[in-house]
Amino acid sequence: MKEKLSQAQHNVLFIAVGANDGVISRFPPTIKGGAAKKVVNSLIRKGLATMGNNDIPHVTEDGYHAIGEEPPKQKPQSKRTRANSKQAKLIELLQRPEGASLDYIAEELSWGKHTVRGAISGTLKKKLGLHVIREKIDGVGTYFIK
Repeated sequence: MKEKLSQAQHNVLFIAVGANDGVISRFPPTIKGGAAKKVVNSLIRKGLATMGNNDIPHVTEDGYHAIGEEPPKQKPQSKRTRANSKQAKLIELLQRPEGASLDYIAEELSWGKHTVRGAISGTLKKKLGLHVIREKIDGVGTYFIK
């Protein structure tokens, strides 16, 4: 059974599927502010969208079908982190009870500080979805995985 959609819901799904790989982040110019949130919530209630990582709404398979599109094929699972890689070492350092400072990580991995920060925010947080926090302990920024 095809879900009955309002014009706004159809447009939001169409834009998300066409331009954003199913991520609902752009809206037609006629949908602003609170109206955008209402449209997204209505799509979620109908099962046509779901909240993905980092609370970003994504179109579901039913959402693709509702506008007559085929959902994308599942991407193959990414390879696991190699046990002897620098990424694995970084995770190991951050999982210690005392965590690790930026200077310590940079020295252990022979990386620049900017590389460490990039790996934490890009790879660990965004790609792997790990919850990395930074606390100041004795005036030194220390990173942990919680």
